[in-house]
Amino acid sequence: PLGSIRASAFTLRRKLPELAGDAETTFSRLEKSVARCDNIIAQLLDFSMNQDPVYARLSVDTWIERILIEEAKSLPPEITLSANLCTSDEEADIDMPRMDRAIRNILSNAVDAVSGNLGSIQASSVSNPKISVTTIKSGRGIEIMIEDNGPGISVDLREKVREALFTTKSFGVGLGIPAADRILQLHGGGLDIEQSDLGGAKFILWIAQNAETKMAA
Repeated sequence: PLGSIRASAFTLRRKLPELAGDAETTFSRLEKSVARCDNIIAQLLDFSMNQDPVYARLSVDTWIERILIEEAKSLPPEITLSANLCTSDEEADIDMPRMDRAIRNILSNAVDAVSGNLGSIQASSVSNPKISVTTIKSGRGIEIMIEDNGPGISVDLREKVREALFTTKSFGVGLGIPAADRILQLHGGGLDIEQSDLGGAKFILWIAQNAETKMAA
């Protein structure tokens, strides 16, 4: 159904150009709503784990760099996104569509944090907002650290945000972090939430490098 709605909006744009100007706001709202619903469904599927993973052997830093380049294009200009990719030529078995969504979910959360859009843990948008992404190889596999200088997440909320449907956002459904956590478990890893040296939240996403290790986990 969402595909039909998206295709219909596209067709209307092309066949009714005389309406496009007046209806641009409506078309834009329609397309954004379809994309949001599509994302919610993807998160539900990720959380329910109803499909077997399809792993591909990827260079971790190259994969992360691609995501960051794509995400940087849609960031508000006042947000500084920095990267410190340190896994060199390390590779890992990754279900790329799922892990892409996990990374983007956490990055989106960081953007909301530095923009002051976190509901009951909201602070006014910070001056000089920053998001930092670091990759390292550790004893438990590959670690991807996403940090921000927003208000952070209090200790008592760090477990609650892992619960499905728990959210502090007026516009959220509470699936982004739980879905990311499940995806990481599927990759033989997990998600840690800590206080960042930047002053905000620090999400540590870690995965095993080999599919055999993931399946055993």
